[in-house]
Amino acid sequence: MYPLENQFLESYRLYVQGALSYYTHTYLIQNNRDQAYIIVREFISPDISHTSAKLNKTLTFPIDQNQWKKIKYSIRRNCFWTNSLNKKPSSCLDSNDYFLEAYDPRRENCANEYYHADAWGSCDKTDLWKIYKVILEKVDSKKLHY
Repeated sequence: MYPLENQFLESYRLYVQGALSYYTHTYLIQNNRDQAYIIVREFISPDISHTSAKLNKTLTFPIDQNQWKKIKYSIRRNCFWTNSLNKKPSSCLDSNDYFLEAYDPRRENCANEYYHADAWGSCDKTDLWKIYKVILEKVDSKKLHY
C-alpha cells in the first residue's frame, strides 16, 4: 500500500480490521474535482492474525459532491485533525480496530496540517467512530464480507 501523502488530491483512508474476522477493509476517499469516489479494498487472511492477508477484491463507489461534503463535514465536526494518536484504542470482545489517515495538500483544516492519523476501537464509540459510520453509508456493503 502506498503512502497517502504521495497523493496529489485531498485524501482520506480508513482501515477497518475485525478482531475475529478474516477480512480487513480499506476505504480510500478522494475528490478529483470532477468526481469524488470511495475505493474499497478487501483483504482476506488465512487466519485471524492478518499476517499474510491478500487482496480479495477492489470496488469503486462514485459519490456526488454532497456526499463528499458530508464526509468532510463529519471529519471536521468530529475534530479529527486535532485528535492525538498517542492514546491506545480500547479493546473489547469482538472489537474492530480503526485507523484513519488524512492528507490535505492545501492545508485547509483547523490544524493547518498536511497529514494526520488517528486510531480507535469499536468499543470507544467516540466521535471518530461516527466518521466510520458516515463513510460506510456511502458504500454497498452487500458486496463485502464482514
